[in-house]
Amino acid sequence: MSDIRPSPLVPQDVDLRDFAGMWLDVGRVLKSETWRLGTSDEKAAAITLWMESWHEVPAGSLPNNDRLLSKLSQSERWPKSKAHALRNWVECSDGRLYHPIVATKALEAWIEKLTAAINGAVGNAKRWQVAVDTAMLRDQLRTAVDALRSLDPASRTLKKKPVVVLLAPSPPESP
Repeated sequence: MSDIRPSPLVPQDVDLRDFAGMWLDVGRVLKSETWRLGTSDEKAAAITLWMESWHEVPAGSLPNNDRLLSKLSQSERWPKSKAHALRNWVECSDGRLYHPIVATKALEAWIEKLTAAINGAVGNAKRWQVAVDTAMLRDQLRTAVDALRSLDPASRTLKKKPVVVLLAPSPPESP
């Protein structure tokens, strides 16, 4: 029997625990069916799970454990709120739950973090006239960009100059 669950929506190394705030598209949340159709407890549980997932590794995911989800959601009526609070969460092949919108925001934040790290490393190397190897960071960036493209090909993050420049192929050597 094959596993028909999708691959994780976010690479496993996406870690936003040092991001105190969560990127939230307020207009999108307020217009969503999850928000508009939910009871107070269901909405509170849903947004609490989104926030909890921001500081999980990988960011944008949750453990698929009902008892733990009940605690993480802080819902007073978890059995009644569960189905609504978990709207649009998808169980992936790593056994974790992912929300496509939260995963998109996590990838956008991760890409910003990686581009800042690469540009900082290159700038410091230039300043101190030392060699720097950003290959691992660039590989992580490519992986994150590919994941974001599959979730939200229209994401503004994909069009930002630092991302485009860092992912552009190197110009050929001059003769």
